[in-house]
Amino acid sequence: MSAYERSLADWSEELGAGRIGQVLESLAAGSSRRDVERFLENSLGERRRMLVEEVDLAGLAFENFEQLVDDYLAMTPRRTFQLDEREPQRFLRWLRQRSLTPQQADFVSYQESEYACYELARTNRQAHLTFQRLWTRSRVLANETIELSDYTPVVNPICVWSRLEVATLAVSAASRGDVAFFAVGSQILTLWPTERQLQLIASLLELGATAFAACGAAASDLERQAVKETALELIAAGFLALNPSSEAPRKEGEARMKHLGQ
Repeated sequence: MSAYERSLADWSEELGAGRIGQVLESLAAGSSRRDVERFLENSLGERRRMLVEEVDLAGLAFENFEQLVDDYLAMTPRRTFQLDEREPQRFLRWLRQRSLTPQQADFVSYQESEYACYELARTNRQAHLTFQRLWTRSRVLANETIELSDYTPVVNPICVWSRLEVATLAVSAASRGDVAFFAVGSQILTLWPTERQLQLIASLLELGATAFAACGAAASDLERQAVKETALELIAAGFLALNPSSEAPRKEGEARMKHLGQ
């Protein structure tokens, strides 16, 4: 690295951290301290505005949120070309290093999970689009006439799990809860699964494509109906899709025609 390149790197790091000392020492003739200060004010102001907007959900849990943002900006140089971790994620990680209340930790976890889902959708775009196509068809098929054994279950691949401290209205205490964050179209949705949904999800993740067949072989009629109802709930939520087996095309076509005729 040449001396000039080193100077550019030093100036960028200094301005990114909100400091101007080294830059002032290297000012060209005709430039003034006020020019540098004005540039820094505009740059930091825009950086601050964008960060506050992007982490506004987490900010709801902090009374001194704007002061925390200012502290972060003063301590953390801007990384313009870093693609693996954007500024909002870095800020949330920085917040994690502080002593947080359970509520504050929940809000941070919630927003971290949303960003993790967006990143997963970006890096697994083909899997995301494939699932969305299957899910769109599955919403048509999700009626009382289908047999789950005719279909292969497909869990939404753009999914992140988090455990949150949830205030439970039924009791005056906090109870932990598993929450799924997943992509539906261009949105990130959440599912707070019931115990029955959690059991089916665990089976789907363990058995994969054979989950419905295994449930059908081992369960009573009543149990199979409960599995079907739970699967339909997960389909409606956007967490699960159905991929027709080789024996199901005719039934799928009939279901679509019935839907169009309604």
